[in-house]
Amino acid sequence: KMFQSDKFPHLQIRVRDASLKNAYPGPGKTGKLPVTFTIAGLRKTVTGQTRNFVTTPKGGSFDLALTLSLEDLGLKAPRALLGTVKVKDTVNVVCKVTLSQ
Repeated sequence: KMFQSDKFPHLQIRVRDASLKNAYPGPGKTGKLPVTFTIAGLRKTVTGQTRNFVTTPKGGSFDLALTLSLEDLGLKAPRALLGTVKVKDTVNVVCKVTLSQ
């Protein structure tokens, strides 16, 4: 209900500047990228962290992790049992990003 999945069946993650310099600062280091996330028709830009970068002759891939606050998106965390059980306000998202030339 909260994410209105019948009206918004997809979420979108957009990485604008996935340059090698930003995504891969060096072996064993964590990179940072601006990420625009759209869910339930609401858009928010957050900073995602990159890890596990793998290079190939035609591009590469990395894991992208970001944390979203439901409150920042204007959503309320669900409650159950008359408010005695509350879901955490944050959602952790991890995805694999593949780059190609």
